[in-house]
Amino acid sequence: MLRTICMAVVSFSLTACIALAQDAPKPLVLRVVDGRNGSAVVHEDVNLWYDEMDGRPIVLRTDDNGVAVLPPPLSPAVRIFVVPLESIDCRKPVTPPLAYSLRTMMDIGISAENGCGAPLVRRRSGELVLFVRGRRWYDGVNK
Repeated sequence: MLRTICMAVVSFSLTACIALAQDAPKPLVLRVVDGRNGSAVVHEDVNLWYDEMDGRPIVLRTDDNGVAVLPPPLSPAVRIFVVPLESIDCRKPVTPPLAYSLRTMMDIGISAENGCGAPLVRRRSGELVLFVRGRRWYDGVNK
């Protein structure tokens, strides 16, 4: 009898832990990739804004895998804006800047436009893939 009660308690505890783990929201991540060859861009600083490009941005830094975890917004947000600081953005410049839906990012993932090449990069749910390339000496000469 005592053994049955102990097994029931353990079983209930495991079921509750599994249910809580499944309900926990998965963190959103930004993956920065070299648009020419598909390799991860490590230690890249990226500005992040939620909903509007107002005020000071949140500065994210990618890790050794080219990934940065997005901090949760202070208020409910619908979209994000991202701008790389050191590398050249492979997206075509547009005005107003392109925003990405957080809902789409959570559901299926987003792969940004890549005008620098055609590496095969697979998007995953909860992820935004941003393509960049390194600066060259002549970038910005005609500005």
